Amino acid sequence: MYYTFAILLGAFVHATIFGQVAHLVSTLSKGESEFNQHMNYMFDRMQYHNLPASLKERVATYFESLWERHRYCLTIIVVVKTC
Repeated sequence: MYYTFAILLGAFVHATIFGQVAHLVSTLSKGESEFNQHMNYMFDRMQYHNLPASLKERVATYFESLWERHRYCLTIIVVVKTC
């Protein structure tokens, strides 16, 4: 009886951990996808307004550095906003 309970409990814990890791990976992918959509939209708008190439590059560099510094915080905000 104890052996059966231990096996079932172990399977439950294993499935829970695996599910949480899968959710975390999908969350990070979703945040990166939203960032890429934002960057594409931003490039389209800069192209529409005929901004100089040097300014486009500076704006892109700013947003990329912002993403790198705050990647996990921004991903959490995206997930909370969509849940």
